[in-house]
Amino acid sequence: MSVPSDLMSHLFSLPPAERYSLAHQLLDSIDDAASSEIDNQLLAELRRRREEMLQGREIVPDWRGALAEIEDSLSN
Repeated sequence: MSVPSDLMSHLFSLPPAERYSLAHQLLDSIDDAASSEIDNQLLAELRRRREEMLQGREIVPDWRGALAEIEDSLSN
């Protein structure tokens, strides 16, 4: 399902408190069965990524380097 861009623009133009309330309402609308399936999918993805990292197939930058890049981008 795709949300029309004009609707998304309208939603993103809402004040933060209203977007926060909407987000909670949307999350509350997900039933337990769907929530469990989403949780299982997320857990499987996290495990897959961890395994790739441990096997050296995924290179994870050192957090110090990542922090330096973020700080550098913010100072420009």
